[in-house]
Amino acid sequence: MARISDQEIRNNIDKAADSPIMSGVHYGHDYPDQACFILRHGTLVSGGIGFWFEKNTVAVLQLMLGKCASDNFQAMVLEAGLVLVLPGEYKYIIYNDPTESQEEILADLREVFGFDEG
Repeated sequence: MARISDQEIRNNIDKAADSPIMSGVHYGHDYPDQACFILRHGTLVSGGIGFWFEKNTVAVLQLMLGKCASDNFQAMVLEAGLVLVLPGEYKYIIYNDPTESQEEILADLREVFGFDEG
């Protein structure tokens, strides 16, 4: 699987915005406590607190990764360098060493919002 940039992920989210599976999924830099993914350079991808229970997360991730997607959720997360955030549980999951930008957001999640690694 080819490595994908944060910009490519944002472009793919924009392209798939009208897809029903992407309803409510957006990116930005506000509300880290509502994020579902943290991209390498600190962009937050949000989908609401019910994201992990109401969405087909593999399909969402496949649309986000476009031509770099596969059927393996964990492989896609690793390849894209994502940090997973579970807002309803106040947990985050790190598969790779976080980048400096990701670590700054994780520090906010821990210190301001009470999140723990899960």
